[in-house]
Amino acid sequence: MAPLFVFYGVEAEYVLAPLCREMLRRGHECVEIFVKNGVDAEQSMRALPKGRPVALVTSAHFLQDGPTMAEHLGIGGCLSLLEAVALLAPVATICVPHDLSSPLLPEEIPYLRLVDLWLGALDGELALRRYLEVEIVGWIKYHEAAVEIARRGRAIWLFSDVESRLHNSGLGKTFKRILPFTRPWCSIKFAPNEIARPLERELRDAGVDVIDSTESAVAQALLFDAVVSNGDSSTVREAGLMGKPIYIITDPKVAPRSNMRRMWQYLDLDCIRFVPNLDAIPEQVPSFPSRIRTFDVDAAVAAILRKVTERA
Repeated sequence: MAPLFVFYGVEAEYVLAPLCREMLRRGHECVEIFVKNGVDAEQSMRALPKGRPVALVTSAHFLQDGPTMAEHLGIGGCLSLLEAVALLAPVATICVPHDLSSPLLPEEIPYLRLVDLWLGALDGELALRRYLEVEIVGWIKYHEAAVEIARRGRAIWLFSDVESRLHNSGLGKTFKRILPFTRPWCSIKFAPNEIARPLERELRDAGVDVIDSTESAVAQALLFDAVVSNGDSSTVREAGLMGKPIYIITDPKVAPRSNMRRMWQYLDLDCIRFVPNLDAIPEQVPSFPSRIRTFDVDAAVAAILRKVTERA
């Protein structure tokens, strides 16, 4: 019996749509369980056809369960990878990391035995071969359609940590904190989480150029001369590896001190500069070579099918 491919992830951590579309195009039966507010992962998984072999493809962190995500981001209804594997009993589990900054968290290493195949973006992930099979297929957010672009503007602020700010401080305080730091020449984009929608509307009404949060951060970064961040978001590493100059705002009103203490992780990127605010960013910015490869969907599909055949 042909397997059912289940693609699972949570809000901004779900990056599997291009891979799912390609699998569907090739005639494989696929189901996407994309958790956001109003979607319950357990109910969706229990509703899948019974008696079918399942192959689980996921971009979710291993241990972030429903209570954890609800507490930190206000997102209910998700399952950790451990819970999803226990519920589905897949013939094969395939992981595709959803960011380049922390593709695997240290506390997740003991659970790599639950994974059969890791589809990585960078050669450094080959170190995981001591635990499981690894194929380097490029960055799933960085595909040919995203590379063929035209310039849109001077800078884009890929805002870090908006979900927890809104969850902890509310819309009004978050809006008042961010607005003074905006400038007409700098667009702003939040991660694709529903909690940020009202903030997007408030900023647009105030005259800020807000890019819809559902747009790809990687594709949008390629349209601008420079990328701005206020923390250690994974988009910092992603944009830096694409060769974009990065300017990290250090003012504590928008840059949490805890984030600033984690900047050591970018020592390998010579494209990063620290500035107090947007006004310190020069009009003419340098360029840097790209260090990341585009996503090879053919290699990814071939690796998945090979692993599922082995395990079935």
